[in-house]
Amino acid sequence: MHTPYKSVNFKLTEVVCGKSAEVTEWITRSFNYLRLMELTFIGIGILMCLIVVFQKIGKREKTYQFYSGLFFIAFSLYLRIGTKGLPIYWLSYYAREFIFYFCLVFMAVPFTLYLKERVYENKRMQLWCDILLLTQSICGTVIFVLHALGAADIFHTMQVSLAILLTAIATSIVFSGYFAVKLKHKAAIGSFVSGVIILLCFITEYIQFFGTDIFPFETGFFCHLGLAAVIIIETSVQFFFITKEIKQRNVVEEENHSLQLQLLTDQIRPHFLLNTVGAIRTLIHEDPDRASDLLYEF
Repeated sequence: MHTPYKSVNFKLTEVVCGKSAEVTEWITRSFNYLRLMELTFIGIGILMCLIVVFQKIGKREKTYQFYSGLFFIAFSLYLRIGTKGLPIYWLSYYAREFIFYFCLVFMAVPFTLYLKERVYENKRMQLWCDILLLTQSICGTVIFVLHALGAADIFHTMQVSLAILLTAIATSIVFSGYFAVKLKHKAAIGSFVSGVIILLCFITEYIQFFGTDIFPFETGFFCHLGLAAVIIIETSVQFFFITKEIKQRNVVEEENHSLQLQLLTDQIRPHFLLNTVGAIRTLIHEDPDRASDLLYEF
């Protein structure tokens, strides 16, 4: 038989027969930890998008935090629907397939938008991000249409989509490495580590998928593990810089308050001078000695 899957490490390891409820129970028992991780990732992504509304941070920081939340949601939905976890039963088959494929094809877009916001100071890096976005949009639309028309198998289009995502991840590693080494940005160190972890996880998954059973784990395990590590690292970096920005904003507000008080004092001082001089001038005729004492105290 001719099949694109002949080179993939698919082996018949266990067959479960029985009623639907029994099979569902077996899947839940076997892969429930992946399901819980995926639901957690989706929840974190949604929380990152929603919390932007309430955070008192800069517009640019809100923007790239929103894009990172979208990437977590898209990648988690891709894992949730496309791996061995239980399907989302309240969605129809076609709705599940559409969400899965849409997230697969276009999940690199929010990641690249996030990356573009992080390198706003460098015009060349922003230009490269624009080129990536254009490539991702064109390739994503083409392979999405080809798959919808049945002209391309998901086995091939998935490899193209993941290659596009890996290009964006490799770009983030290069950019963050530049900022960490050349410009000594502390946040870039966390982003560099996150990018390396994701890249290593993808390589490991590729070896596990197309090679032999080198690792005693199910397919998708390293992607889940890598995404969990990235969420922890990026959340820590975000928390550190949001806290730092809040402290800086408080310092600026205190300085502004001091300047306002100084301005008010400067505005009051001339009136105080004129009033005092006027009072002394009046006392010169009524009580010269008292006027002399006031002038001395003044």
